[in-house]
Amino acid sequence: MNEIIVLVKKNLKLIFDSPKSLIQLLVPALIILVFMKLYSVSEGVLRVGIMDNDNTKVSKQVIENVKNMTQVDIVTVKDAADIKEKLSQNDIFVAISIPKDFEEDIIAGSSTGATVYSAKANSLSNNIKGVLDFQTKNLYDLAKASSGDKNKFYSMVSEAKDGAVKLEKTPLKDIGSGLSVTEASIGFMIYYMMVRSITISGLILKEKRENTYSRIFTAPISSIKYTFASILSNMIFLAIQVIVILVCLKYVFNIETGVDIMSMFLLLLMISVVSVAFGMLCVALFNDSQSYGTFSNLIVTATAMFSGCFVPAKLLPETVQKVSFFTPQRWVIDGIQKLQNGNHLSDIRMNFVVLILFTVAFLVVAAYRMRSSQKAMTSVG
Repeated sequence: MNEIIVLVKKNLKLIFDSPKSLIQLLVPALIILVFMKLYSVSEGVLRVGIMDNDNTKVSKQVIENVKNMTQVDIVTVKDAADIKEKLSQNDIFVAISIPKDFEEDIIAGSSTGATVYSAKANSLSNNIKGVLDFQTKNLYDLAKASSGDKNKFYSMVSEAKDGAVKLEKTPLKDIGSGLSVTEASIGFMIYYMMVRSITISGLILKEKRENTYSRIFTAPISSIKYTFASILSNMIFLAIQVIVILVCLKYVFNIETGVDIMSMFLLLLMISVVSVAFGMLCVALFNDSQSYGTFSNLIVTATAMFSGCFVPAKLLPETVQKVSFFTPQRWVIDGIQKLQNGNHLSDIRMNFVVLILFTVAFLVVAAYRMRSSQKAMTSVG
């Protein structure tokens, strides 16, 4: 254990060998956070699609109430297919469908209310549904008080519209775009963390080039201890970076990501572990820094491109989306998307399992190659 601690201290000293290292730790993370903040402060307008299948005084009154909501822009939709298309293309955030015989059902006391559609489950669509249910209940109460007299009911609805009955309205904020910005920004963050991890793992090649590597193994240190110490020191650096990012995200910039901070920490920590394992694999496969850097950066950049780090995965061709699940980055982004959609940490167990399998596979091959390398050096000695 003492040998591992000594090796970790030695590695951390190499990582933080100059003020440049501190800049590499903080600046990229701060740039991404500032980018997220600039986009998150833009509230925009909440586009709501309306399909009125009843076209009566009551349905028009409901639509009028929706229009009066703060920061709401009404978009007319024709049918269910039009709703699906506009939701998938993000032309509207939610859609409201008023059923046929809506007014008659209200007067008869049997209305189920309007239907709210959204591309994915979110608190905002639930809030709109709550507002519509509240309005429907008010209309139902007015119909009940009118005792089935349609003229009296219309008169009471008119009074409610003119202010005899007050309805409280609350500003709504479209957080959908903010969640999309979070997804894209986290993708760039994952890419940078993997590149940085590979750079740190490359210190082993530097030690080989300077003959420090072979001198280390003249001491009673096995390849397993050396590999573990390299992994641990790399993980300490990346864990510090993840903590800095999340603290700034939550308490400095107050950015709404749609994911609780602990879940985000675990996902980013897991991709850090995978990154370190991949870096160790590349170190084990190559003996010179040029080949190591070319291969590792090519793989990281290529996998980032079709895993959703640079472009949302839903915009990629269907075949590419399927192939993207063979990359660790895709499982992290998929986990973030599921958490933003309201799933719990227990619902993304498979994401963690797959990331652990990636880590184990990389480390097993790396340990085997390094063990062979140590045996070769012992034989030469």
